[in-house]
Amino acid sequence: MKTIHNARYQALLDLLLEARSAAGMTQKELAIRLGRPQ
Repeated sequence: MKTIHNARYQALLDLLLEARSAAGMTQKELAIRLGRPQ
């Protein structure tokens, strides 16, 4: 069973958060643009 609680997964989350923040977007705005639920 794979876990989401490891260093590689956390590094990916950090990169995604940084990219979203740099774009000046909220989670809600990104979800709308992706056509996905938040």
